[in-house]
Amino acid sequence: MIDALWSVQFGVPSQHSYGAGVVVFSNGKIYGGDTSYYYIGSYTQSGEDVTAILKIKHHAGALNNVLGHGIKEADLKLSGKYAEQRFTVTDGTFMATLLRLEEL
Repeated sequence: MIDALWSVQFGVPSQHSYGAGVVVFSNGKIYGGDTSYYYIGSYTQSGEDVTAILKIKHHAGALNNVLGHGIKEADLKLSGKYAEQRFTVTDGTFMATLLRLEEL
C-alpha cells in the first residue's frame, strides 16, 4: 500500500543538486517537507503507475533549493512505478527516490 510515511531523497542529477525530506501519502494526498520547504499535493495510482502533482513552498531559511536559487514556490508533476518498499518518480529533470518508513 502506498499510504505511508516515506523518506525522500531528491534532486536534479544533471546539476549535482540534491536534498532530502519526508512525505506522507494518505488517501490521494501528499504532505511533507524539509528544513526550508514544505510540499503539498495529490497522487493517483493505477496498478504500479503513480503520478504526483506537488506544490513546493518556502517556509524558513535561505531561498535555496535543488530547483534553483531565489525560488519561493514551484509546481512539479512526477510519475514513476510504485514498489512496496522503494520507488522513484521523475519529470525528466527532477528525480525523487522514496523509501518506506512506516505504513499508515
